[in-house]
Amino acid sequence: ALDATVMAMPPPSYSKYLQRAGRAGRRRKGYVFTVLGDDPIDVYYARSPERFFTQSIPPSVIEPSNEEVAKTHLVAYLLQSWRARIDKIPGEWRNVIDELVAEGVVKKTGEYIRPIPASARRLLSTQGGLRGMGPIVEIVDSSSGDTLATRELPVALLELYPGAIYLYMGEPYIVESLNLVEKKALVKRLGENTTAYTRPLYTVDVVSYDVLMERKSSRGIMASYAKVVLELSVNGMVVKDMYTGETRFTMDLEKPIKYQYSTRALLLKYPVYEELGIKGCAEAFHAIEHALISAARVTCGSGLTDLGGISYPSGDIVIYDSAIGGSGLSKLLYKRLEETEDVALEIMSKCDCYDGCPRCIYSPYCGNNNQVLSRRKAVYVLNKIRGGKAQAVAHPLELRGGKPLVAVLVFILVYIG
Repeated sequence: ALDATVMAMPPPSYSKYLQRAGRAGRRRKGYVFTVLGDDPIDVYYARSPERFFTQSIPPSVIEPSNEEVAKTHLVAYLLQSWRARIDKIPGEWRNVIDELVAEGVVKKTGEYIRPIPASARRLLSTQGGLRGMGPIVEIVDSSSGDTLATRELPVALLELYPGAIYLYMGEPYIVESLNLVEKKALVKRLGENTTAYTRPLYTVDVVSYDVLMERKSSRGIMASYAKVVLELSVNGMVVKDMYTGETRFTMDLEKPIKYQYSTRALLLKYPVYEELGIKGCAEAFHAIEHALISAARVTCGSGLTDLGGISYPSGDIVIYDSAIGGSGLSKLLYKRLEETEDVALEIMSKCDCYDGCPRCIYSPYCGNNNQVLSRRKAVYVLNKIRGGKAQAVAHPLELRGGKPLVAVLVFILVYIG
């Protein structure tokens, strides 16, 4: 019986918007009020509101070969059935057997595998059960010893590094320590007058990759869909004012916190333009990475932190699923690359800022605090590509060079972040 719904900024996908808007007007005339924000996609739709209401709903996606999901379900099945013939196990599950044997969770006995009960139950616990998407970190109040909440890795690393301010039920806590072996973060409640919040300074780099699919785009850009192993390293933090958003100070961690995990990613290789110089190329590709991640909200229905990114001055860009093992979004982006480039170019070319702002290329999740970015140079590169077919000189990451810049996580998806 609701008369109206009010949304402070549209949800990240059109299907979510329709679901929320549909709560009003079920019995009589209803109204929907949407307050636009100041981010690239809200500005994109503000220029042409009809595009928002006539857009198609992107397909739902999954990554059926997600190893973390396969491990959890195989172990749960073995605990229930006690043993299984290896040749009767589905192919996606067979791919993780050796890894589970190495971790001491299952053991092979001839043609069968069996669970090692204590280790198997421990794995299910740390993975968050059958519904989990990866290892989880317990958030424990150091004063009382109570577990307040849990967070999945890798996003936990970006929220629970030592010194971070963590909000729980609206109350601020400061993180005292993070133990990735025990999967536990100790936090301590701060005073009610706290007026600061923190953002991580982090880097992401590709440790290894295995190409699953590859194509040349209609503009001559080499694109690959790949399984990647990433290393996320939190090196410091930015402390900001809660009310103004201004930076109070930045600081380095005494020891960077590192975490490696496997996911899926879109790999791209853009041409390098000598007239931009090394720094100019780094600024351009970093901005393109941010813009593609934003544009994927339009073309792929991704959320704000469903994708992360890395860019290199050599023209290599990696846009990855924030979820461990992969979510399927980067595969959809791989298929819709040209459409996403067009949206990204429009976002940047129609912004009236000098060379970058929150309405076009700045991201609140950027791992290096939105440094080394140029809207104008990114527009130059994308216009050159659209103007004439680019000559693909290498496959993505073959000749990568320069310091990686990270952009979003994937949470955050995200160095440029």
